[in-house]
Amino acid sequence: MDLKLFQELLPEEDEYLLDLHTAASIGCEERVIDIIENTENKSIINQQNSCGWTSLMYAACCANLRIVGLLLEEGAFTDLKNHDGHTALILASKCGSTDAVSLLIDHGAFINDCDNKGWSALSYAAAFGHRSVVQLLIEKGAVTDHVDKKEGLTPLMLSSAAGHEMVVQDLLRLGLNPNSQSKSGETARSLAVKNGHVKVKNLVDAYLYLNEGIRTLKNFSDTVQRTLSYTTLLEEKLKQSYVNFKKLLYRAPDANWVKYKADIIHPLMGEMEKLLDSIHHHTVLALQQTNFRH
Repeated sequence: MDLKLFQELLPEEDEYLLDLHTAASIGCEERVIDIIENTENKSIINQQNSCGWTSLMYAACCANLRIVGLLLEEGAFTDLKNHDGHTALILASKCGSTDAVSLLIDHGAFINDCDNKGWSALSYAAAFGHRSVVQLLIEKGAVTDHVDKKEGLTPLMLSSAAGHEMVVQDLLRLGLNPNSQSKSGETARSLAVKNGHVKVKNLVDAYLYLNEGIRTLKNFSDTVQRTLSYTTLLEEKLKQSYVNFKKLLYRAPDANWVKYKADIIHPLMGEMEKLLDSIHHHTVLALQQTNFRH
């Protein structure tokens, strides 16, 4: 389109501002440099057009990395928002530019900022299935269980609803709860079912079954450990009782006790010793055969 005609259609836009936004969006690095070097108004870098977009937003959204880097070095603000509440980081995450996301974060972009409907950069990356962006945002500290203020959707729900199996898998591995509900009562599983994403539904089911198995195993492990602890304590108590009983008997001075000891007490003590040996043997055996640990 002819530039003069374009300017007539958008008379409210400054000539340099319009041109900078256009150059940033189409990746014309030379024109961006020319504008920055030849304008006295250096604030043009951070000026917003009629929709609230800055040149950095355009460059980040279109993954024009050299221009993103150039604008950042020239002092472009990372956290300005357009009329939808999108920052350059949110736009880069939505469009799947991992390198642009990395550049923006390295230059101080607020990673957990949200747009007008409460979606974060991670929300968009998850919803659009940009796995590498999701992984980078999480690595850099993004809130993984972020809930949007409008519908109560989490990144896990958004990725499930869109059928992004690998993103769902990554989020589940972080321990996110697939049973969390949105404001309308939807879960990651129900959203997958509603949108016909069978593989995602099966993935969530497998995770739920696995978690249930782990909980059951943990409960069993705890029970075994408590049983072993009680058995060990019982063994120690019996040993002490046996020692005390033995001391008491052999302190008796009465000679009439000799026959009684031989006929009654000694056999009884022998049985107690066998009982102690049996308890000790089974305790050791249980410990050897049990690999559970707290």
